[in-house]
Amino acid sequence: MKTATIRNDALQKYLNETFVQASAHLSALTGKEISISRYFLNFIEGDRFIRENRSSDDAAYFASILKLRDIVHMDVVLLISEAEGVALYNILSGEDPEADMAVNDDVIAGIGEVNNILGSCFINVLADKYSVEGHPTTPINTFDMLGAILEEILLQHEYLDKVVLCADVLLREKQMGQFHVRFMVISPQEQLPDALIDD
Repeated sequence: MKTATIRNDALQKYLNETFVQASAHLSALTGKEISISRYFLNFIEGDRFIRENRSSDDAAYFASILKLRDIVHMDVVLLISEAEGVALYNILSGEDPEADMAVNDDVIAGIGEVNNILGSCFINVLADKYSVEGHPTTPINTFDMLGAILEEILLQHEYLDKVVLCADVLLREKQMGQFHVRFMVISPQEQLPDALIDD
């Protein structure tokens, strides 16, 4: 299978538009100054992604999956570790980021709302590019061991030989610090926007 190469200029512009929108929406939702910056971006196949994260299989993670089936066949996935997810939830809910918080349905749904905003912004920018409407599903939210999450997303949905566009981003809140979030866009390579890859 031919592997895509990143067109840095086009992809950076595309992701920048997404993150600007998402920052504005997250800030409006929380009443806080939240910004998003990308510091790593890569195309990687699903089986390699699983291998490279094998050492963290037993770590607890929040995951949220947003599916899109009308513009292109695409799943947008947000992953964040338990500790950073709880701290981020505390900020979103107006609590001290260092406060103890048991993981419950409210926390899981709150992290899912971050993906609802981030993933929807990604899809909206894509829809604007194609001049069509995109209708993502309601996020599917979970909290589990990272190995189980990746197996569910990549293995059972037959993405092992598909290209994963993986962006590691930082969510920053002006007064309370920053949070590492992994943001993945899973799509068959042939359906990725032409403007984002070189043949």
